[in-house]
Amino acid sequence: MPPRPALGGGVIGYGPNTASGSDMKELAQVPIFRRAGAGELQELGSIAKRESFRPSTVVFFQGNRADKLYVILSGAAKVYRQADDGKQKIIGTLGPGDIFGELTLLDGRERSATVETIEQTEMLSIAHRDFHAVATKNPAILWRVMEVLCERIRGLNEETLSLAFEEVPYRIVHLLNELVEKHGKPGADGRIVVKTTPDDIGKMVGADRQESNRVLKMLSKRGLVKLDFDEVIIPDAQALKRALEYAHEWF
Repeated sequence: MPPRPALGGGVIGYGPNTASGSDMKELAQVPIFRRAGAGELQELGSIAKRESFRPSTVVFFQGNRADKLYVILSGAAKVYRQADDGKQKIIGTLGPGDIFGELTLLDGRERSATVETIEQTEMLSIAHRDFHAVATKNPAILWRVMEVLCERIRGLNEETLSLAFEEVPYRIVHLLNELVEKHGKPGADGRIVVKTTPDDIGKMVGADRQESNRVLKMLSKRGLVKLDFDEVIIPDAQALKRALEYAHEWF
């Protein structure tokens, strides 16, 4: 079993805690702040801090006290929970523009999952205490955040319920398409490279290693994926997307 990553052991540094035009522009793209006005974004930008993390760095562990929201500017991270038997269940992956830890802006309670970087990653962070101070002066910010959070939770619940009734092959093809959209990087000859492992793919769809490997090998035989130790190569992203229509019939 690989050693447990050290909390924040790969933090490279912190940027200045001052508002900038780029910070405000990036915050304006964050879903929970999309309804904020220019003045509100100015206030949020003044409390945002830039942080850089090396690959395989734990940003926080499940059970840690929540004290910050994070916005990914570049790079990628995975979110997972640890079961009582020690097994990991990967909830999802995050890429540029994604946020995590947003509930801390409201309650500051313990983290419900662990977040670990997959590659070199740069983020913006907002501390709970700083957001609380800004929201106290400007309650409209809080209401805007709560409205969008409700929309996000409702959408996540609907997607989770929909996928829960699908078989493993469909869930894996669906996940691979999602990874291509969120984290895919162009490679040679039009290929798309996704930084993940076959083991992590199984954890993300809630399948055991034997079942997920069987499906991935079948996809590989069909030329839809090529598997490597720490990455998956998609030769034709459009063919993989079309495969969703037939995934129910293949296995």
